[in-house]
Amino acid sequence: MEKFIQPYTYNFIQFQANELLKAHRSLNDFATIQTMKLVVIEKILTRFNQPTESEKELLNRIVQFSHSQKEMDAYLILLEDFIIPFEQPSDAALKKLFRKTKKLHIPNWDTLNLADYTFYGWNDAGKQRKYLILFEQQKLIGIEGTLSPTTHKGFCAICHTSSQVSLFMNIGKHNKDGQFTSKGNYICQDSHQCNKNIMELDELQKFIGIVKQKE
Repeated sequence: MEKFIQPYTYNFIQFQANELLKAHRSLNDFATIQTMKLVVIEKILTRFNQPTESEKELLNRIVQFSHSQKEMDAYLILLEDFIIPFEQPSDAALKKLFRKTKKLHIPNWDTLNLADYTFYGWNDAGKQRKYLILFEQQKLIGIEGTLSPTTHKGFCAICHTSSQVSLFMNIGKHNKDGQFTSKGNYICQDSHQCNKNIMELDELQKFIGIVKQKE
């Protein structure tokens, strides 16, 4: 079977797995638990466009382990083999993407598990900059912006969860008068944790659309 699970979809499956485990620990009514299992399966399957029978069979197995944290953990580890990893761009592609940036810090891809990433972001603390890359319709896009060195507990505009966030501002010459404009929002300081929180693309796409929008 080929890889068929996006990283953000895997996060959603993890969330549903935890909901099943909590329900099994807190509910005594067999019928209610069975109904919840059906709902969870339906929610998961709707995240896939025409899954194959083999893929459905694998996904349906989640309900077999709602009684055991150990067995559920083993099942989730099994699913990791089917995650589509973030596509590693070449150094040349990154330098072209951020061609105005001098001495661009290239990520050390060998230290990363790319199956964790829906997008990739890294910080340059010395320049107080943050770089975000992702693929839209198989095209690599990049956004560079300033990143506040201070963090606070807040709501991330990308993953829509409460975390340690910093103000990210994308600055560019966007309007007709040639004036510099800035767009941004508070996002996770730690992009790896942000990726672990993402369960759908809507807010990420909305954020990217706002910061890249021209006047």
